[in-house]
Amino acid sequence: MTLRLKLMVFVAGLLALVLTGLGLVVSGGMKRWTLEVVDAELSRRALALADSIHQEHGRLERAGDDDDGPTVTARGWPFRVEREGGAVVLQEGRWHVEESLPSSGATTVSTKKGPLRVWSMTFAPRVEHHDEAERYVLRVAAPLEAFSGLADRVWLGLLLALGVAILLGVAGAAVLAQVFLAPLHRLTTSARTLDATSTSARLDVGGLDPDLKSLAEAFNGVLARLAAAFETQRAFTARASHALRTPLAAVLSQAEVALRRERSAQEYKTALDDIAGSARDSAKLVDGLLALSRADATAPVERTKVDVNELLAEVKRLFDARAQAKSVDLGVIAPPGLEWLASRTRLRELLDALLDNALTYTPEHGVVRVEATATTLEVRDSGPGIPASEREQVFERFFRGSGAQGTSGSGLGLAVVKAIAEADGATVSIDTAPEGGACVRVRFAS
Repeated sequence: MTLRLKLMVFVAGLLALVLTGLGLVVSGGMKRWTLEVVDAELSRRALALADSIHQEHGRLERAGDDDDGPTVTARGWPFRVEREGGAVVLQEGRWHVEESLPSSGATTVSTKKGPLRVWSMTFAPRVEHHDEAERYVLRVAAPLEAFSGLADRVWLGLLLALGVAILLGVAGAAVLAQVFLAPLHRLTTSARTLDATSTSARLDVGGLDPDLKSLAEAFNGVLARLAAAFETQRAFTARASHALRTPLAAVLSQAEVALRRERSAQEYKTALDDIAGSARDSAKLVDGLLALSRADATAPVERTKVDVNELLAEVKRLFDARAQAKSVDLGVIAPPGLEWLASRTRLRELLDALLDNALTYTPEHGVVRVEATATTLEVRDSGPGIPASEREQVFERFFRGSGAQGTSGSGLGLAVVKAIAEADGATVSIDTAPEGGACVRVRFAS
């Protein structure tokens, strides 16, 4: 259901509810007013009848029915006079009431001919010839159907007013919807013209009311962030393509050179070693790209209790051969029983990236230390260190600092570390290690 249709249905429903409620109130008021009018007329006629009735020789008689007589007002209205015991002594008109009634006041009774309003009162008629006075009950009735026409006309008028009001309300709601939704339609049309290539396009917020302007500005903010993300993605793709092209080109070139002529077994071994080195660089770059992709993913990861000592021992065994090849002293330090609530896979990737980076830049006979506490992880080395001016840039993807000259690498190691750490709500900082090189510190949220 469109917003316009919802508005029209809401207005129509609201008008129907209000006018129906008004009709019920007016109807109730009309009923009460009708009863008050009928009761007043019945009371007046009952008093006139009581004045016209006299008792003579033990019998009740009513005065003559001439035009000037006091009972002319009772003509056409049924009435009866009863003894206080209930016996009828005088009656005029058709009386269809069978049930017992109170001796005073007004009440409504149902009959086969329709509802009647009955007014009852006790009175003592005038007596003649010294008769003993006796009290009687006088009841005067009026058919309520005679007064229902006015209420019916009121209801008919209200129904007509309800129909006209609903039509006018729906038409007005349609006009208002057109007026108020026109700016929204303009924004929708503008948004539909945007595509992935128009990252600099923005919605025009001129002439909008404050609420729609806030919505448009928020949407423009999203567009700006998306544009920045697209630009970052484009730059990353370009750098990744360039970085992958270099080792792949080296593999192809070395293979082509080796195949140009027959060579000795040693020459082929040397060529294969060069090709394997370039392939390892390509594989390392691909691993870094995959790690970044996993760290950038927004899907939630499963966190479990990780035995830190066991994880550090596992990583140390993996890098021991590489450290021994350079005569590097690789050591890990962690208090017994230390556990972290984290993703073990991501922690392993983070440690792999930190140790790979440390061993790459630590010279022969150097030192690499891994130390873990309840909230921090430090990897220190005795390499050239990272100048203070480059400590923010080294976290950028494919950036290689001044200390990386003469070493192979893709510039993704610390970028992977930062991406994984931030994905787990941790922070990464770089300082000078006591061993003389760099100290990369990862601080986890407590």
